[in-house]
Amino acid sequence: MQPTNNPEAYDAYLRGVAFEARSYSLPGRSDEAVGFYERAVQLDPNFAVAWARLSRVDALLYFDRVDATTRARGEAAKDALENAQKLAPNSPETLLALGYYQYLVLRDYASAKITFGRASKMLPGSSDAPRALGYVTRREGHWDQSITWFEEALVLDPRNVELLMSTAQTYTALRQFPTALKLYDRALNIKPNDQDVIAAKASIYQAQGNLEEAARLLSPITFKTPSQSTFTIKITQLRLERNYGEAIRLLQARLIQVDSRSQFLKASD
Repeated sequence: MQPTNNPEAYDAYLRGVAFEARSYSLPGRSDEAVGFYERAVQLDPNFAVAWARLSRVDALLYFDRVDATTRARGEAAKDALENAQKLAPNSPETLLALGYYQYLVLRDYASAKITFGRASKMLPGSSDAPRALGYVTRREGHWDQSITWFEEALVLDPRNVELLMSTAQTYTALRQFPTALKLYDRALNIKPNDQDVIAAKASIYQAQGNLEEAARLLSPITFKTPSQSTFTIKITQLRLERNYGEAIRLLQARLIQVDSRSQFLKASD
């Protein structure tokens, strides 16, 4: 069934999906996804799937950020969800949006698991629901259950880099380093130059005390990297090497970059 008869709305929706897929590793992509989803529902207010995806991204932003927009993001996620429920109350996309709202905004993990379980039965060939269940059970501290859900999702979606990284991070937390390294290598086979994957792999070598291999992997990463987590791994490497002068130099350069960007954004307002 065609989700919308408006080609411009559908184009905006697809752009939102593309930016949302990259939002887990690149800052700002979630905001761009929101913009495109908002554009889609402005062009077609009856575009239920776009409302559902908008709710999911707003819920993620509510969960990830603590700033002046936090409360508004939670309310926006609720409003978008209610629109999706009015238009398509029983669709799997609406159920997924409800599950993410319960998980990320309400922190009601029990209800979220029930909702994602219902969505899973409606989408047996999709990784969306088992991946979400992996996140929820990991948040609850049920690590073995989380691994089971992530592995199930990977069977359904083996080339999903974000999913490979989430699974690898879970194995890393359990100190199952060889398995995590294999998953990062799978991700690098798909995206060979992805700095976030490379840095995450380097962090395992740091944990194992293999600073030489970690340094080799991290050598291309500078203060200009978009990802804060990747930059933090670089600074950790320098601290472990007791190369404090270089760490200070990179931190100062990073602060100048952030300050310049902030001044540019203020001037653009």
